[in-house]
Amino acid sequence: MRVNKQITVGAAPINIISESIAPCIAQDGRKPLSRLFVQMAAGSTGIGYVLTGVPLGVAGDITNPYHVTAQLSPAVDPGPGSSYTDTASQSNGSAGVEIDARGIWVHSSVAGDKIIVSFDQKV
Repeated sequence: MRVNKQITVGAAPINIISESIAPCIAQDGRKPLSRLFVQMAAGSTGIGYVLTGVPLGVAGDITNPYHVTAQLSPAVDPGPGSSYTDTASQSNGSAGVEIDARGIWVHSSVAGDKIIVSFDQKV
């Protein structure tokens, strides 16, 4: 199931599932995704941050180099800024690898910027 949302950032990074999304939770509590897309929305002026693999129970932190996966350039009027994509894939014949949304955070250097987040939830 595809979920599209626009997140307005504040003073701290925001987990992409902190706002309500369709209930798709694995039995062990994971929130599995097969694809992820993040982009600075048109009109955003700050540097965007994508933080992936943040340990459970820990807030995303843009000063922690182990949290920051990508920096996104600001929007240039009239268009959007740069984007980040991630796709879960199979490797070495293993069962499907997935992205756990609980460990994905976004942020911007300018409070009030908007970040587009789009993902496919595994059903």
